[in-house]
Amino acid sequence: MPEDNYSLATDRIDLWLIRLSIEPSLLPLFHELLVPEEAATARGFRFEHLRRNYTVVHASLRILLARYLDACPLAVRLTAGPNGKPYVDPPCCVQFNLSHSEDSVLFAFTASREIGVDLEMVRPLEDMLDIAQRFFCPEEACELASLHANEQLHAFFRCWTRKEAYLKAVGDGLRTSPNTFRVSLHPTEPARLIHVNGNHDAALKWNFQNIEASPSFVAAVAYSGPPLAIRTIYWPSLVNLVQSYRR
Repeated sequence: MPEDNYSLATDRIDLWLIRLSIEPSLLPLFHELLVPEEAATARGFRFEHLRRNYTVVHASLRILLARYLDACPLAVRLTAGPNGKPYVDPPCCVQFNLSHSEDSVLFAFTASREIGVDLEMVRPLEDMLDIAQRFFCPEEACELASLHANEQLHAFFRCWTRKEAYLKAVGDGLRTSPNTFRVSLHPTEPARLIHVNGNHDAALKWNFQNIEASPSFVAAVAYSGPPLAIRTIYWPSLVNLVQSYRR
């Protein structure tokens, strides 16, 4: 994708998948793009890798938002909704969400739609079915347990990422229990919201899509309104990304 193609179409979602790994000597390039509150948060992390990831993620977000808004990264103002969902301040047409797992971060941008995204590294979970019993709705937990053993792990993470993406999209993650709504998880079924508290009509207001991040990751995006096209951008070099804001 050309670096200057940052227009945000009303019929499309832009997804950016970026690796977080950088040379330690390059970290100051990212740190100088943080506003004072973000810099203070970064300094508060006890472990260096958490401090580095926070710095890189938030600086990258500012760079991308600045390009979409045709602004300087440090001039982009962010605020949080009642339950912590981030927004551009003052409100504008650009909506965004992000998720990071291990060494990767996924950003989602769209115009005038509520949106949520989740990225998870697929990893063995000894208590996977117990977690499903606690956090999935009964239908999801039963469907997961009915699958062949070699299908269960990816099905679990498909379900988890779809539920997290929806909770982040509605901005109600602290008040809505993940077992009060149902998403699809079967490998042959498209990503979708099936019901919210038993209300199937409410589910029709939302669209879900799987994101092919890599063989090691599962990701999903949830958004309000009619279906949108997805443009996925893989940015291989964080150095190029941080240097791009200067042009």
